[in-house]
Amino acid sequence: MAVGDALGVGVSGLLAAQRALAAASHNIANVNTQGYSRQRVETGTNTPQFSGNGYIGTGVQANAVTRVYDAFLTTQVRTNTSANSQLQSYYGMASQVDNLLADSQAGLAPALQDFFNAVQGVANSPASIPARQVMLGNANALADRFHYFDRRLNELQSGVNTQITSAVTEMNSLASSIAKLNSTITTAQGSGSGQLPNDLLDQRDTLIAKLATHVAVTTVTQDDGAMNVFIGNGQVLVLAAQANTLSTTFNAFDPSRYEVSIKVGNITSAITDSLSGGTVGGLLDFRNNVLDSSQNVLGRIADGLATTFNAQHVAGQDLNGALGTNFFTAGTAQVLARAGSSPNTGSGVVSASISSISALTTSDYLLQNNAGTYTLTRLSDNTVTTLSSFPGTAATVDGITVSLSSGTINSGDSFRIQPTRNGAATIGVAVTDTKKIAAAAPIRTSATLANVGSGTVSSGTVLSASNANLQQAVTITFTSAT
Repeated sequence: MAVGDALGVGVSGLLAAQRALAAASHNIANVNTQGYSRQRVETGTNTPQFSGNGYIGTGVQANAVTRVYDAFLTTQVRTNTSANSQLQSYYGMASQVDNLLADSQAGLAPALQDFFNAVQGVANSPASIPARQVMLGNANALADRFHYFDRRLNELQSGVNTQITSAVTEMNSLASSIAKLNSTITTAQGSGSGQLPNDLLDQRDTLIAKLATHVAVTTVTQDDGAMNVFIGNGQVLVLAAQANTLSTTFNAFDPSRYEVSIKVGNITSAITDSLSGGTVGGLLDFRNNVLDSSQNVLGRIADGLATTFNAQHVAGQDLNGALGTNFFTAGTAQVLARAGSSPNTGSGVVSASISSISALTTSDYLLQNNAGTYTLTRLSDNTVTTLSSFPGTAATVDGITVSLSSGTINSGDSFRIQPTRNGAATIGVAVTDTKKIAAAAPIRTSATLANVGSGTVSSGTVLSASNANLQQAVTITFTSAT
């Protein structure tokens, strides 16, 4: 181009305008494309030419096509999307538990009230067979209600497993697509003299945004344009063109409970405890903070009802004149030995029993042998109790008595103890005969027909039906010396 060539300068302006018009057309065409970022042409002056009078401008050129894009805002949107998905997932599951247990018509409270109303009916008319039949029917209905709630909570547990599995499958697909895009972007950026492939970057950002709806993610962009994606506490999901694989694995203690693991090379590691955000984070929060505690609370109510009512029932006397037996069957504490990929190496069998209903919490516990030091950790708040005499002597913590039934516990072995988890599932009515409802005091007093005196005897007062010495357990008052 000759110095000061007006025609050449004009052509450069037309070419730059043509590039800008093409970018504008591209923007309009993609107005409905998900994740698309508006593009614009960055222009700059051509290199001027020197003449005897100085440097003469040679027009304009299109230097680059850039995205109207803010990395900070994109990260904020991604973070808030993850948080919103977590809360939505948590709320959706938690509301099911709330609707199940708090229902004023079909919840637990109406069944309990009906049962105790029936108990009052028997107390008012102890000899009435119909009243006893009503009490027995309401007792069975109450046990059935506990069983129903336990089944529904277990169904929610299975639902959590299903949703985690589905989310993991989609996350693997997204991670694979991101890795492929990383490879394409790196190649395009290298062959384009460092110019960014804007449309490919938009596609990658869209995939990462979708990934963020499942779990919280962080990203780091390399110099070659590839973006590394991290989840949890820095676990690498995508490294340049390589995507690691997520999977669902069984919990080390409970095979009905799914965990999330990641495979890096030949090593598979559980990362459930480090995940947060997104639907997966919401599901895990729901399971740990709502579902588990709801099952434990429901079980504690069932165990408390059975134990307390049984204690009163065995203190009574039935219509046949026999002392009462347990009215309800109660559940037992559950102990789960660690299995899975790193099971216990010892042969120890640990048992647990409830020694005090009033001292029970709604937490699970972890029993561990740490180089000969035995500890019991309350998992709800991580309170650790050292069991100085265990396993030689049974240990009692929070109303739970733990003992070694057989075998030995090696260092590193651990057991998960669930005191009340099965309470709602196992409660039942032990009494089937209405005559065996022990609604009377366990003594009877009467005067024989052969008596010639005028003395009468009171009905008596029971001090302790469990006392082996009946002279101390019963007080009988004669109204006269004769």
